[in-house]
Amino acid sequence: MEELQKLLGLIRSEDPELRRYALTSMETLPGAHEEDELLEALRMVSNDPMPLVRHQANRTLTAMLARKFAIPRPPKPDGPGGPVATEYEGVPIEKLQQAGYQLLAPLVKKLSDVAVGKDADPARRAVMALGRIATLECIEPLKIASLNPVTTDTAVAALARMEHPRAAQCLLAAARHDILKVKAAALLNLGRLDRDDARDLIYANANHGEPLIRSNIANALAQVKDKEKVVRILTKMLGDDVSFVALDAVRSLSFFTTSEAVKAVCKAYHERQEPDFQATCVASLGFQKSTEGVEVLTEALRTSNTRIRANAVES
Repeated sequence: MEELQKLLGLIRSEDPELRRYALTSMETLPGAHEEDELLEALRMVSNDPMPLVRHQANRTLTAMLARKFAIPRPPKPDGPGGPVATEYEGVPIEKLQQAGYQLLAPLVKKLSDVAVGKDADPARRAVMALGRIATLECIEPLKIASLNPVTTDTAVAALARMEHPRAAQCLLAAARHDILKVKAAALLNLGRLDRDDARDLIYANANHGEPLIRSNIANALAQVKDKEKVVRILTKMLGDDVSFVALDAVRSLSFFTTSEAVKAVCKAYHERQEPDFQATCVASLGFQKSTEGVEVLTEALRTSNTRIRANAVES
């Protein structure tokens, strides 16, 4: 992909703004999540000396992994796709799946050995493959890989997609781990679990002393169903001392359309005079689609900052 190669070149630029721009663009590039070269580059940039670039690299990598492990779901019986097929050419789908799992069993064993091995690159690729296979036999090696800082981001994303109680317990264990990278990666994915213990763990870490943890909590909250409590927590996080934590909080608030959420974004726009933050507030108001945000959007159209104005026009 020509566009991908251009972006890969930009993330090696000496200008941190160019690196950050490239990372943001990669997140929406069609088919990019299938490119192993891109995933490896994102892992490299996640150690960038600039905090905002590191943060964007982790954010983009998370989005790529989520798309990588996305499993198409069959339509519901009353959905737009009509009734769900229960057999193929007279053979029950369940039996076909069992036959497929039996064929994959030797491969899963080999991949498991590589996934918990010492060679970083083969281990990450093996974890990715186990995440796509996603049988119960994959849970134990993914559990081990989730506690290894080298493979944790890929492993926890795979566990979160499996939607199995055993996988969920592994993810919760990683979220309680002492190693910062392991804990942060797991907390970022906890929002996918519709469980009280997962939500309680997210809430408990909202005031964590480490900015990376707070940032990941802000992202995880966007997927939690308790809207009233989530909006309260995210509103408080808008005043975080670390700019990228506040940025993630306002991005997550864009998923909530209640009056309280819209008012919180409007208030933050006026209180936090940082161009990047204000531009993100304006974009969030566009997603919220509430008339309560019109006054701020009108004000943003008159600002001298081109990015804020551009976001106001789109919103």
